[in-house]
Amino acid sequence: YNFLMCSDALDMILGAENHRNILLKIIKESDDFLIIHSTFIGKWAILKGPGEYTDIFIEIKNALIRNVNIFILWGKDEPDEYDENYEKSKNEILEIEKILKEFNDSCLSEGIYNVINFNEFSKTGSHTKFIISKTSNQYNLLFSTCNFFYTHFERFESSLLINDHKFIKEFLRIAADISSGRDLHSGSIRDTFMRYSAEIIEKNQNKSEKMIKVNLVLKYQHYDYVDLVKKTCKKHVYILSDKFNGIAERPIIDALKKSSCKKFAFYSSRADNFSVEQEKNIVHRFSSPPYNVKTRLHDPKKLLANNKRAKKNHAKVLVWDTDHILITSLNWLSSNASRAESQKDIYHEMGIYVEKSNIAVDFLNVFKNL
Repeated sequence: YNFLMCSDALDMILGAENHRNILLKIIKESDDFLIIHSTFIGKWAILKGPGEYTDIFIEIKNALIRNVNIFILWGKDEPDEYDENYEKSKNEILEIEKILKEFNDSCLSEGIYNVINFNEFSKTGSHTKFIISKTSNQYNLLFSTCNFFYTHFERFESSLLINDHKFIKEFLRIAADISSGRDLHSGSIRDTFMRYSAEIIEKNQNKSEKMIKVNLVLKYQHYDYVDLVKKTCKKHVYILSDKFNGIAERPIIDALKKSSCKKFAFYSSRADNFSVEQEKNIVHRFSSPPYNVKTRLHDPKKLLANNKRAKKNHAKVLVWDTDHILITSLNWLSSNASRAESQKDIYHEMGIYVEKSNIAVDFLNVFKNL
């Protein structure tokens, strides 16, 4: 999954409000199909009041009127019946499914017979977030840390917007597998996504244009990029994670122990079943010799456009020196990205690595200013 593409075929989207704007823009400009995969779905993303839909779902309805084929995929696993919160989780899922069905029913009642395909509400089991769309003149992939249908757009997020045909052609094949769930079963949506992929004609690249390296990173490949940091980083590396526990000590923190670059790690909250005392001890250990990874809780000061204080970072990013960034669904400081036991788990977490002039500088200029 290694690609070379024109520099202009990739853009970076940063910040809470910019993610709201790009989501609405992609929906408004979709012309043929629109695929949205969100790990979680909250009713506040659908309804802003009884029978009153949010501007996101109003734009989705407008796209349906334009006869856009819309697919919404839900990543969250079905709750485990042995979980003590099983009934609560199950009821929450059923409530969201009911609201989404009512949205389709409202479309039908208005004479809109093109409705959203929810893949029969089967859950993909993937933590990856992405949007793929086709407009009248191009394909778009928004690969993101943002849960498009769960966020309140108050947390720092990061995304890559890509319109390279070869990359999106391959990503659609992966989206087809993700739509099939962890058992990779075949189905009508999978067949449709594979057809969309087959229809993409790869454009000949202009050799005179500036090319950049873009790699698709599967779950078990993430630690390869920690090794790349260890081998190539000269100045500094930043590790951004939403959740935090001690799982990163061996594969990340210890792996970077002998690197002479400056090392920083930011997180936003403790992972489940990880105490305040454990947090304090692990932060101290990571920040002290021989590791020397300055680890801290992210605490943004900058206000949002509505004068509300921004909430803590949600982006999962590995960024180093001036030209290297890996944006991913993986919580670097709380999740295990060791090699999968089977083919079924490789899409549970995914990232995109980019080597592009000053992309790390551009990212850190925004992040440090929060």
